[in-house]
Amino acid sequence: MSTTETVRSGLRAAEDFWIRVLIAGGFVFSSLLLWLHLALFPGTGEDSLWPLDLYRELAARDDRPLLVIFFVSAGILLWAFWSVVAGGALHEILLSMKGRPVGVPAALRFGLLHWASLFFTPVLFLLAIAFGAFLIYALATLTRVPAVGWPIFLLLSPLVVLLALTVVRFAARYVIGGHLAGPAIASGDCGAFAALARTNRWSRRDPVRLVLANVIALLLVLLHSLWRILLVGASFALVGIFIDWRIGSGLAEFCAWSLLVAGASWLLAGPVALLLGSRAGLYLAHRRDLDGVDLDALPAEPEREKSLEELGFELALRLRKEEE
Repeated sequence: MSTTETVRSGLRAAEDFWIRVLIAGGFVFSSLLLWLHLALFPGTGEDSLWPLDLYRELAARDDRPLLVIFFVSAGILLWAFWSVVAGGALHEILLSMKGRPVGVPAALRFGLLHWASLFFTPVLFLLAIAFGAFLIYALATLTRVPAVGWPIFLLLSPLVVLLALTVVRFAARYVIGGHLAGPAIASGDCGAFAALARTNRWSRRDPVRLVLANVIALLLVLLHSLWRILLVGASFALVGIFIDWRIGSGLAEFCAWSLLVAGASWLLAGPVALLLGSRAGLYLAHRRDLDGVDLDALPAEPEREKSLEELGFELALRLRKEEE
């Protein structure tokens, strides 16, 4: 099976109805989380609880640090939630490709159990990049020291260049293969550090293969979801039409917005599910081609805990064999 066929297998697995329901529910719940975050954020919710009014009220304060805090906190909140949803969906897609689907509830339990790894994997990458950039900035600030600043900077310039090259190389490797760290964790056979090390090894070993495979996967996703993308665009156009309407009662407006959010979430769930399926297919293809791991290989399951009755029965059988 070629890489393209493996990616197509991932796309077929991602078209499962319940995976799409999971992702659509994730979009609906994300909208609810954003609304609650807006409503509870300092300086909002005094006059109205409608999302647009809440955001206008926050933007009208003309407080840039407050806006930055809002967007950063909202991003962290959404990433924490989608770490569970996307991790569970990837786990179900990977097992479906291997012929052993476990169902959405079990996939969500897996996402919850591995939430820390799924959440902190990109955070570790960002922290490494930020630390390297901070060191370069700290060395560059030496030039502001009177008299000795520039000589010290020129003396340390080889270190600055080395740090800059290291940061750029690390970022390039993550861009090439880091998007596969999530499927690596969702496969159940490694954690955050092992996933980053594995994708970094792939990017160092054969970056051209990874880039070409990623381009092919994105083209396949686009071909499979083009009509869905057009429908999503039409749904957003309908949102603009509904905003211009003047609906009389608050209940009617609430029902209209609820239907629009649900419909747009269902339409968006299709392309997102296919994108996750392509990531899962790429991961299994690279595990097979670069690591020599069979696609049907499954992580070893932990031994089931035995009850007291089973342990007592085994002990009785062992004692009887020893007496004989």
